[in-house]
Amino acid sequence: MLKKSLMIFIIVFFAINDSNLYSEPNDTSVETDQLFDTTYSSYALIIAHTDTLVMLADSMLERPKPDKISDSIFCNKIYYNIKKLKKYINDEFDRTDKELGRKKRKLVVLDSERARIAKYFLIAVAILSVVLLVILYSRYRIISETNKKLAEKQEEVGKTNEKLRSVNDDLLEHKKKLEKLNIDVNDANEKLKQSEKTLLSINSSKDKFFSIISHDLRNPFASIASFSRIIKRDIDTLSKDELKELAGELDKSIVKINTLLDNLLVWSRSQSGKTPFNATYINLAEVVSDTVELLKPNANEKELEIKIDLPDDLVVYADKNMLEVILRNLISNAIKYSHSGSEISVKADSKNEKAVITIKDYGVGIEEEDKEKLFDPELFFSTYGTADEKGSGLGLIITKEFVEKQGGKICFNSEKGEGAEFTFSVPLEE
Repeated sequence: MLKKSLMIFIIVFFAINDSNLYSEPNDTSVETDQLFDTTYSSYALIIAHTDTLVMLADSMLERPKPDKISDSIFCNKIYYNIKKLKKYINDEFDRTDKELGRKKRKLVVLDSERARIAKYFLIAVAILSVVLLVILYSRYRIISETNKKLAEKQEEVGKTNEKLRSVNDDLLEHKKKLEKLNIDVNDANEKLKQSEKTLLSINSSKDKFFSIISHDLRNPFASIASFSRIIKRDIDTLSKDELKELAGELDKSIVKINTLLDNLLVWSRSQSGKTPFNATYINLAEVVSDTVELLKPNANEKELEIKIDLPDDLVVYADKNMLEVILRNLISNAIKYSHSGSEISVKADSKNEKAVITIKDYGVGIEEEDKEKLFDPELFFSTYGTADEKGSGLGLIITKEFVEKQGGKICFNSEKGEGAEFTFSVPLEE
């Protein structure tokens, strides 16, 4: 039994010694503390068993057993070995304790170094954190300032854009005004060109007109002057018939002058825009009858018959003065270009809400090349009548203007040697 106990003790001792005493210590303080605690526990257990064995050996040695000398020798050896083992264990325990102390001191130094490194690391981290915070704060300030400046710039840009939009709107408005002004200027230029053309035409017409008028006025006045000198010089020797003949010639000259002056007055007032247009409802038969009666002496000189064929109740809407001028000029022309002993017809009818009046004569007619000249205000075209009557060419120009001013139209049809037919229209209603 003692051998078995000793063998178990040795196995446990070396097992513990191999597994714990000579095991390499870990680097961490926690593992070192665990190793220290385990080692102390193992040594305490071994010492306790050794003490027990020593006490057991002592008790066995004190008991006399003469019959078992061999057991006594064996026990002495065991005792000696146990004491030797105990000394070895104590020496190993002291060495291990020193080694553990050295390791603990090393661990303290390592912990101190670790703490110092951790302290420096924390300081470095703190410094880096501060630096990082400073950098972040600086960047934040920079970004904030930049954002603020950007916001200010954006606001400034917005205001500038607003001003630019306002300026652009003003420019567009000015552009529109300039375009309108340009259009107005172009219109004015066109009007000026038209006015210039009109003025040139009027000036040319005026020169032509004054040339004609001076000629047409000079002849009647010359005749009057000649007849008046004859009467003044030979009044005592002239017979009654000769005086009547001279008086008749004087009357013709005065009528020509009067007719010409009437046309001049009407034309000048028309050109200056001073001819009033006062349309009223007029009985056409009455106006035609009055005009024919006024021109009857001229027709009688050529033994002309003027036939009137129109309804007595035909009413037109026209300016009476203008209508009288139209009829007077057309009937006077018919008398002027009619052969002695022929006739003139005045007819009227209603058609398409207008009264259509036709004056026809059977006189000399109109040359084909002269037809386009009749109503030309720049030419004042006129030819001599069948009795060498001279006209100014003004009558037909005034006639055409007055017909159109009343909303009507005028046209003619003529063949050389077969007379002429002039037709014009005036409204029946307003």
